[in-house]
Amino acid sequence: MRMARATTIQALRNRGLSKKTAVILADAGFTLEKLAASKVERLTKFLPKKEAEKVLKKLGAAPVEVKPAPKKEKAKPPARGRKPTAKAAEAEPETPLTIPVKAPSLTAGEQEIMDGLKEIGRWLPRYVVGELAKKIHGLKLSKKRLHEVLTKICEKFDLHAIDANESAGIVSAQSIGEPGTQMSLPFEATILVRQSDRVTVLPIGELVDRLMADRTIRHEGSTEWCDLPAGTLLEVPSLSEKGRIVWKEVRSVSRHGFRGPLLRLRTRSGREIVATPNHSFVTRRSGRIVPVRGATLRVGDRIPVVRRWSLPNEMLELDVSEVLPRDRYWYGSEVAKARALGPEWRRGFARDFVVPVGEDALRRHLQGRSTFTVEDGFVYPFQIHGRTHLPEKMPLDESFGWLLGAYLSEGWAAPYYVNISNTNQRFLRRTRAVADSYGVRHAEYDNDRGFARGHDLHLRSVVLADFLRRTCGGRSDTKIIPDFVFAASNPCVAALLRAYFEGDGNVSVPRRVIRASSNSKELIDGLCLLLARFGIFSNKGRQGGQFTLGIPARYASAFRDCVGFESREKRAQLDRLCRARQRRYTYDALDLVGGFGNILSDVSKALGLPLRDVRNFTSRQRVGRATLNRYISRFEHVALTKGVRIDAALSRLRELRDEDVVWDAIAEIAEVAAPDRPVYDLSVPGLETFTTGDGVVTHNTMRTFHYAGVAEMNVTLGLPRLIEIVDARRVPSTPIMELFVKSGHTDLEKMRKIATEIEMTSLEDIASIETDLVNMRVLAYPDDHRMRSRGVTWPEIEEKMKK
Repeated sequence: MRMARATTIQALRNRGLSKKTAVILADAGFTLEKLAASKVERLTKFLPKKEAEKVLKKLGAAPVEVKPAPKKEKAKPPARGRKPTAKAAEAEPETPLTIPVKAPSLTAGEQEIMDGLKEIGRWLPRYVVGELAKKIHGLKLSKKRLHEVLTKICEKFDLHAIDANESAGIVSAQSIGEPGTQMSLPFEATILVRQSDRVTVLPIGELVDRLMADRTIRHEGSTEWCDLPAGTLLEVPSLSEKGRIVWKEVRSVSRHGFRGPLLRLRTRSGREIVATPNHSFVTRRSGRIVPVRGATLRVGDRIPVVRRWSLPNEMLELDVSEVLPRDRYWYGSEVAKARALGPEWRRGFARDFVVPVGEDALRRHLQGRSTFTVEDGFVYPFQIHGRTHLPEKMPLDESFGWLLGAYLSEGWAAPYYVNISNTNQRFLRRTRAVADSYGVRHAEYDNDRGFARGHDLHLRSVVLADFLRRTCGGRSDTKIIPDFVFAASNPCVAALLRAYFEGDGNVSVPRRVIRASSNSKELIDGLCLLLARFGIFSNKGRQGGQFTLGIPARYASAFRDCVGFESREKRAQLDRLCRARQRRYTYDALDLVGGFGNILSDVSKALGLPLRDVRNFTSRQRVGRATLNRYISRFEHVALTKGVRIDAALSRLRELRDEDVVWDAIAEIAEVAAPDRPVYDLSVPGLETFTTGDGVVTHNTMRTFHYAGVAEMNVTLGLPRLIEIVDARRVPSTPIMELFVKSGHTDLEKMRKIATEIEMTSLEDIASIETDLVNMRVLAYPDDHRMRSRGVTWPEIEEKMKK
């Protein structure tokens, strides 16, 4: 193996060569092996002949030609008072290090370990063998058990060995400074987050600024860090090693200034992400998901985009007061609170209850002198022009989902009513039924606003009109998917999609696609995320002034089963698309699996199949999901026929087929202007990934300086941690271990008890420690809460202190 320059210089100096000579030879590209095989004539190109002969002699190379000894001359006395020159001092070789000629013989324990390593075909350095012999001395291990122990140790040694290309020392220190803290997203980049069973798509800057506003901020250089306490319960969709989208807790957030241009990536499916050039993305190489800097990505590289995600808990109802303020609308529950106070209701006014009127108007209402009645559990407008009202707790069911989808596709809101324009009788019939279920009156009119005669359905409700304007937007170019819909039940989401595609969607059998369009980019982005709830992947584009969405034909059956259409015409078109004859060879331009390594070639070899069938996929490192599924079926059949066991490989192939992401190719990379606000990032455990509002899975900031996380965790930070990284220390001063609980175990208290039994507890973990310099003593003040969290009792503290 070729030695690095610094290592070569040190090795030559250890053999008695001067520093100057060692540097000249290393710069010329010589290694110990090359020098040992060299002759004097070659070295004289770089060194004087006498010095070249000396080098070969010290390295034990071929003997130098013997020359006649020169005549002895009387040595001249050195000049008095003259000091040796710097050149002469530099040329003088340093005293060589003493190197033992022969290593000490192996002890009995070391010999046993060496024999075991030879039997299992592994290797360990001599010093490791010596330490291991001391550790297992006196233990009676069978030969099988010894082999198991040695195999595990060799695996750990290989894992922690520093590779020739691994960043350590100076290289590590240089790489930490700038990129480690410059990997972030701009303020306006949206991300998908979940907090208290509420899923939201919002700008990352808005989220981080809000979290930092009322929490402690730590400064590390130009970066501001904020650790989130365990009770924050802020989660983001993250990518697992098996390609699954799981919800992971955010442990910390950060922000810092950035002056350079940003990088915008656009994928083939129309997804976009803007980040700093040093922001870290993830890709898969040789079957492993690894981080990669954005500046190193090229057109054609593949990054993960979400095609399926789910929720552990769905949101079943919405508190309307989160949208419509209580001081502008009548809430029946607030009036009931005032009535329950009886004559003392004035004392609780604007404190125990909130109403949109003053005390005199409320008094008339409570005395029964009002012209209208406010029922408990319903919301009414401030000035009631009719009996229209909405429930205070709006069920997120199929009816409500249809109403939202109809408004987003065909509706607009006036001050006193909601207008839905459509000519399909099935669409109108279902919309009327939803309005009737909420007690909303409606009227219908024909219109001539467009190219053909249209039909308007007016839903006369001030409360409903204001609710839809606030949650869904008022104009066609500002419409969005309401945040609460992302966490709603599947029937609610499916009904919303059904109504939207019924209004603004169509099916093209010749083009093999289901399409929809809108003037709002945010609305199309939200629809793509909602389709992914059912495992339906879509591509996005722009045509003229509109933003488009397309669902490939391979997802038509899933769309029909989960969403569908209301009208007979569109149902028939969808059925035709699902029945369309599948081609013999599928061509997947978007839904691809990439970076899988040599697994297809390995399985083909094991089954004796021709490698030419999979050579193209292996060399290009991409294969369509439908094509991969076809090969899995073929491998299963051949393995069963030939009796070959390839269970592990087949399991891995199924994981690749069933993963929740599409490895989308980068279609365009461009620079955009530098941001005028800070850039932001999150810190997430596991693969350290989170998902943008556009569905792109991205890597978070490298936690070089920082282990964001658990409040009870005492972790080395700052300069001490940097020293550990630069020195490539394999034993950190404060190691961390993550334990994963098996599925089915949900007893939180039992988990905490096990954790406290495993974790080492010191006095500073449970007490505040002060130094009394006057009386020369150390004072410890144990904290009851911290003691309970660690499972420590007072008798245990007294017993430990006595020792």
